[in-house]
Amino acid sequence: MTLTKTLLTNYYNRQVIINTYEEECLIEKEGFAFDKITILSDQVQLIKDDIIIFSFDSSMYQFKVLDDFNHYYAFENELSKVELYFP
Repeated sequence: MTLTKTLLTNYYNRQVIINTYEEECLIEKEGFAFDKITILSDQVQLIKDDIIIFSFDSSMYQFKVLDDFNHYYAFENELSKVELYFP
C-alpha cells in the first residue's frame, strides 16, 4: 500500500477520469475535479471541498501502474477493475 499511497496522494487539485469494469465490461465512466486523495484503512477517497466525491475499498484489488498513458493506474482483481487516469 505504500507505493499506492505515495503515488496517488501526490495528485491534488487535478482532474481524474475513472473507469469501472466488471468482468471486462465497462460499467461506468466518470470524470471530475478533486482537491486531494486520501487513503485511510485501504479506503481510497477523492475529496472536493472537504466532501468525499468518490471512494472504494482498495484491499480487494491489486494495484498496477499502466503504461498506456502517463499518470494511468488500475486496481484490479479477477472480476473487476477500477482505472484512474489523471490527464
